[in-house]
Amino acid sequence: AGAEGGGAASAGDGADETKEGGGASGAAASPPSPPEARPPQSMSVFNIYRGLLAGLRDEGDLKRLFAGVTRLLNNVHEADNTYLPFSSKKIGCYQEVLVILWKALDENPAFLSHVLQSEDVCAVTVPICYFMWQGRSQPSKVGLINICTFCLLMLSGYRNFGVELNRPFKRSLPAELPRFEGSHADLLIIVMHKLIVAGHANLRTLHPWYLTIVCNVSPYVKQLSLVAATKLLQLWEVFASPRFLLSRADNHAYVEQLLETFNNFVQYQYEGCTHLVYAMVRKQASFRTLAALSLDDAPKAKAAKKAAAAARVAEAEGAAATAKAATAKAAASKPAADSDAGAAAKAASGASGAADAAGAAAPPDAAAAPPP
Repeated sequence: AGAEGGGAASAGDGADETKEGGGASGAAASPPSPPEARPPQSMSVFNIYRGLLAGLRDEGDLKRLFAGVTRLLNNVHEADNTYLPFSSKKIGCYQEVLVILWKALDENPAFLSHVLQSEDVCAVTVPICYFMWQGRSQPSKVGLINICTFCLLMLSGYRNFGVELNRPFKRSLPAELPRFEGSHADLLIIVMHKLIVAGHANLRTLHPWYLTIVCNVSPYVKQLSLVAATKLLQLWEVFASPRFLLSRADNHAYVEQLLETFNNFVQYQYEGCTHLVYAMVRKQASFRTLAALSLDDAPKAKAAKKAAAAARVAEAEGAAATAKAATAKAAASKPAADSDAGAAAKAASGASGAADAAGAAAPPDAAAAPPP
């Protein structure tokens, strides 16, 4: 399409035309150049920011992003762990920061690789474990714990994450954690145990993922503390009991994951996991019970469960009846005690009056009369 007066030809849909020597009047427009590489169409349409976040590749940008995220996440427990109240300002947007971390790990492979190979993964693990520990019993924190679980589950699938967890844990968190001397892997196991045994009811669907996280890092943990080993065996006693194992059709998955975890510790890190081996030897009866378990024991387990429930109900009813009888007996004995006390007081007053009368009837010099 020519343009009078030396104008430039333009394509109808906005494509750029070729320019030779500054003029292209009367020349046919060349085909448009191929578009640059972009994020997937669904991502760019859904959220432009997510598309730009997934496109970060510069090493400096990735390092700056990780440093900012870890600084903000660690601010929460650092602000709660000060001697003077309100001496350190605490941010209120840590949930949003955690979402950014999750989406960056999920949608930017370059950022995930940078975190696992060039950064301290423990700097992210500690605040995530703190959030999960503090919000385990709060219904309003269920969404936050879900995001924390997704982040740990994603990171635990890589070897570098399990290796980095062997760093000694020397921080002091403002949480009621049991005292232990060990690594960040011990902290992770202790937190997962607490979420399973004392977490909110809405977190039960996440229990398999907690065990999966522990199982993923188990081949790379060089040493396990006594506290962490004890927590793992406590979970084993809960999940391997016939009453729990036969109560639902899919409960065997918990036992499978724990058995795989124990096998990884014993097979790959036997020398550093002596506490776990000792705890397993002490609890060998539970392993033998599981080995001898059969489906024929299901009716017995069900009957035992019903009998235990009936025994608890009967015990509670008996305690209530005993307390009621004791209360009635105390109420009945109170009027009798009051009447007995009144009669005793009346008798005492009568005796006192008789003694006074006898003293008045005696002669004045009777006490001073000489013996015969």
